Amino acid sequence: MYFVKDGVRKLLIFCLILTLFVGLAMNSMAKAQGNPNTGSIWTTNLDCEKVNGNIYTLKGDVYLDGGPSTSSNPGLPDGEYFVKVTEPNDTLLGKSDPTTVNVSNGRFATCVNLFNLTNFSDTTNSGGEYKVWVSKNKEFPNNESKTDNFKVGSSSIASPKPIPNDSSPTPIPCVPDVEGTPCPTSTPAPTPTSEPTNPPAPGPQGPKVCDSKQPPAPLLLSVTRTSATTALLKWAPVIPSTYYVISYGTDPNNLQFGVPNTGNTDNFTVGALNPNLNYYFRLMAVNECMPSDPSAILGTGGGVLGASTSKVLGASTDRLAATHSDFSSLRAIAGLAVFGLVFVAGVQFLHAREEN
Repeated sequence: MYFVKDGVRKLLIFCLILTLFVGLAMNSMAKAQGNPNTGSIWTTNLDCEKVNGNIYTLKGDVYLDGGPSTSSNPGLPDGEYFVKVTEPNDTLLGKSDPTTVNVSNGRFATCVNLFNLTNFSDTTNSGGEYKVWVSKNKEFPNNESKTDNFKVGSSSIASPKPIPNDSSPTPIPCVPDVEGTPCPTSTPAPTPTSEPTNPPAPGPQGPKVCDSKQPPAPLLLSVTRTSATTALLKWAPVIPSTYYVISYGTDPNNLQFGVPNTGNTDNFTVGALNPNLNYYFRLMAVNECMPSDPSAILGTGGGVLGASTSKVLGASTDRLAATHSDFSSLRAIAGLAVFGLVFVAGVQFLHAREEN
């Protein structure tokens, strides 16, 4: 009888170990098929060399590229991707459907002109901000999409051409008045000059280009709830900078409120907060007219939700989605392990009943 019980016990242990191995194998196969949350996208210019350009003069200047976020990280899963452009609040402005972008060996086969691909409309955002999405799913679910924000200084598609000024003044001939008074002969007729008496109104001017040096991304040190309706932000100041801009909201993926100018300081108190909600904050430094990359997002509940990166603005959401995927895999393995334990306990219970 002991031999039988010992044999059953060994069989149950073997089944449990086999269950764990199956779970690990399934997880490895899922990773081998390509994690949909790997890689990054970014905006660039015509030569496709600049990474994370973010600020452009015209809509036609914006190009889209994608690949590994760093040289040591995996790239995008290969395949065909849809592209759309929205406002920061996700209102659709244009999309590529049915045209797609090809990703091969983890990278865009070629960078593409975003306006030619999506024909996106002008944003109503006062800062000229847009949001580009890339996904294999034409419905663009958040957990299957890559996003990146950028700004355009003008709604024009191409640079305006100057109006040629080839007009020249024409002398006005003398005409006798109504009473027949002849024209004076002692004064010579006016001679044309190089400048018109009444110059034409100037033509449309191109948008102003900011040539200030871009400041580094500031480090948001802390967000402290100082009262039910206020929060104190502290950060490490950067040089050069003339003021800072705060974006905040109740959703880390949609910071719908903001402080456009805090002054040149290292702290600021935000008020009028809902005491029953958590808020998330992001900071940018501005040097005259040139903004920095954004800081990490900090919440009133604590924790860094996304770090600033020199690659892409959307990297923080990519990392959050990847973390969610890893937790899903762990939950699947844990579920298999629990199933194995329940199975073992059930067999032991039945075996004990048979002995009795």
